[in-house]
Amino acid sequence: DVNTSSCPRTATITISSGELSTTVLVTQKGVALSVSPTIVSVAAVGDSFTVTIVCNIYYSIDVSDDWLTLDCNDDGTLSFTAGTNISAAPRTGTITITAGDVSETITVIQAELYDATGTINGYEYVDLGLSVMWATCNVNASYPWGYGDYYAWGETTSKSSYKSSNSATYGVSIDDISGNAEYDAATANWGSTWRMPTYDECQELEDGCTWTWTTFVDTSGYEVTGANGNSIFLPASGYRTGSSLNLTGSYGSCWSSTPYTDILEYAYSLHFGNADYIRSNLWRYIGRPVRPVSD
Repeated sequence: DVNTSSCPRTATITISSGELSTTVLVTQKGVALSVSPTIVSVAAVGDSFTVTIVCNIYYSIDVSDDWLTLDCNDDGTLSFTAGTNISAAPRTGTITITAGDVSETITVIQAELYDATGTINGYEYVDLGLSVMWATCNVNASYPWGYGDYYAWGETTSKSSYKSSNSATYGVSIDDISGNAEYDAATANWGSTWRMPTYDECQELEDGCTWTWTTFVDTSGYEVTGANGNSIFLPASGYRTGSSLNLTGSYGSCWSSTPYTDILEYAYSLHFGNADYIRSNLWRYIGRPVRPVSD
């Protein structure tokens, strides 16, 4: 039988013939299980790794987390894939190899996909070393690379069609709406101290950070990095006019809270493409994302 213990065991076999006998001592080795490596570090975006198993009996493999997948077992070389860690915190999983009464554990540590300094009212923010904290995501986006909802300027809910005739603030004289829950989509949807950035705060983001056009989780946009090394990602989310979504992947924008007072149909927005990023006044009825800030 298989010795499932890590300790060797012995037995004797006695052979007798008349008054003569002889004894055979049988020693059976215990389980010998070797696993390498026992600690694995993997990148945040889907990564693969191998583990080598040396064992003198059959063994089982138990994977603790569904983000770890056993791809194949090629004569003791195990190949695994780690799924993408779509969070701002590292995570740890385990793989347990068991042979009889002996087991070895492999600890898998996966890096975080993006940085967050902290949370306000359950929403993550990054300290870029500026006068305000910038949210990691657009309003109603689950991740930094998500587009989120689109809002006409001065409106707090999204809609199916964006046109001047159904804009609540088009041609209306109105002061800066930052922090006003009646008009500010960030305040209305996220609460607490979240609000839309002012024109000056958009200018600070533009002038006080390094902007790098990049691809993040298959999404084009800008990585915006503060002097302190922290960064946020602004996806090229396009914009909505009528019922159409336009220019995703090549153009992005987010509303400021500041109206353009010379023309009551306009408000300021931070908008960008793969060649530039500027603040400009744009039609209020157009649907654009909102990237919140907090003091």
